[in-house]
Amino acid sequence: MLFGSLIRSPTLWRCFGSRSKHRVLVTFDFDKTIIDEDSYVALLRLLAPEYHRKKQLQSLINDSRWLEYLERVLHLLQRKQHLSAAQIAKSVRKLKPVPGILNLLRRLEHNKVVDMCILSDANSFFITEWLAAYDLDCTFQAGVYTNPVCVHPESQHLVVMPYEHQTHCDYCPENLCKGGVMDMLIMSKSNGDKTYSSFIYVGDSCNDLCAIRRLGTSDIACVRWGEELHDNLSVYRKELKCQLIHWRDGYELEEQLLAMHHQLHL
Repeated sequence: MLFGSLIRSPTLWRCFGSRSKHRVLVTFDFDKTIIDEDSYVALLRLLAPEYHRKKQLQSLINDSRWLEYLERVLHLLQRKQHLSAAQIAKSVRKLKPVPGILNLLRRLEHNKVVDMCILSDANSFFITEWLAAYDLDCTFQAGVYTNPVCVHPESQHLVVMPYEHQTHCDYCPENLCKGGVMDMLIMSKSNGDKTYSSFIYVGDSCNDLCAIRRLGTSDIACVRWGEELHDNLSVYRKELKCQLIHWRDGYELEEQLLAMHHQLHL
């Protein structure tokens, strides 16, 4: 079973209605943008206390080697503690949303000129399970771009795989260049009956910078207050052509979008 890097099931596609020719694409990060903490915390809550003190795990976090970290923690949970995928999913589903973000997502979902997607360095199992828990399975019509997860056919253990193996981008980790995905989304704006007149990107950390750098003068980057990218924004501001919104929670983000982006007709 594969939780793919781009989730597009027939059921998902039946969820949308008619499309207009000129649309807005809103791209969301997942960790600390839709959910209010890093998704790997769901695994930490399940990990036995003696494993929290392992220096090897801590060094992987410090070096931001997330996929290796997830691989090690999943190994401990599934092979040492004998937890099932269902037990891990239960913990993931308990992750709290950013306050007010669910209201914004549902409002955008019902807007006829808006498409939404997720672009995240988390993984498809976490994202799929969390969206299902909040009845958001049909919300992200434009897809979910992330590291895929498969279930090993014999052991039934979860295995996280890289979205890609890239060496061209120094802003992003080897497993996922968010700027490359954003380029693809922007280039597809004239395909078929989808014409995106503008793009909105919502994120919190410096690994979102690569995607935000692709945005033009008619686009908007929504950077969360108090998080990594906001704290370092002065360093990168001259590289950005897009408009900027700063937000603390979903309520403030919705208010800012209403004020700045009238073509959304929210």
